[in-house]
Parts: sequence; structure tokens; C-alpha cells
Amino acid sequence: SVKSELNECDIEMAANMMYGEAGALDDLQKSATLWCVLNRVDSGYGTLSQVITAKNQFVGYNPDRVYNSTQSQDLYEHCRELSADILTRYTMEKDGWEDVGRTLPKDYLYFYGKDNVNKFTKQWKNYDTIWDWSLPNPYEEED
Repeated sequence: SVKSELNECDIEMAANMMYGEAGALDDLQKSATLWCVLNRVDSGYGTLSQVITAKNQFVGYNPDRVYNSTQSQDLYEHCRELSADILTRYTMEKDGWEDVGRTLPKDYLYFYGKDNVNKFTKQWKNYDTIWDWSLPNPYEEED
């Protein structure tokens, strides 16, 4: 299966970054932070690990973070599951699948936090290109 081929270290790093950058936000926001990282990987910024640990980039990533409450452990575990799901979708996309449930277009490489949400942009500090969330949300709750 695809999931067994995923790198556990990548999942852990992605989950840690997601927890720090969007832990309090919904799954759509969480997923977009990881798609932003993957967009940078595809744009030649380096491996997933190199992109996440680049100086002054994903400052929510903290390899020394301790998840010492049930709440933080549960949230981290949810970020792990979501990261594994996104990395699976990313792998499928690389294998030629279309409409894998990407939540951020490939040309959005940056984000910043404002008003308790993340705003995704195509160019650094270009606030005219903020992502409008027009792709389908694969994480919408079923009623």
C-alpha cells in the first residue's frame, strides 16, 4: 500500500510543523500548510526536511516539542493522521492521479498568520494573491 511506502520521519516532521503552524485551526487550514511545504519541495527548495527546517521559515516546527497533555497528544496524533493522508495524496499526484484532494494550488509557496487563520500567497509578502479556498475541501464533515 502507499501508506507503508511513506517515510515515517517525513510524517513526523510534517505533523510537528502542522501542529505548530495550524494546530488550533480546521483540517482545511492544517492541510494547506503541508501542501505549501510540498509546493516548495516541487519548486526546488529542497527535500521535505530541508524545507521544514529552513531558517526562519516554518517557525511552528519544533523538534524539541513535548506533547505532555492528553489534549496535545490527541492533537498531534490527528496532525500525524492528516499528514500521512496528505503525503499519500501527494504521492498519488506524483504517480499521475488527478484531483487527489489538494487543498492549495501548486503556485502558493508562502503563508502568514493573520486574524487567527493562515493566509496563503504566491509571492512572499504579496498580499494581492491570497488564496481564496476555491478548491473542494476533502475534509468537510459529512452531515
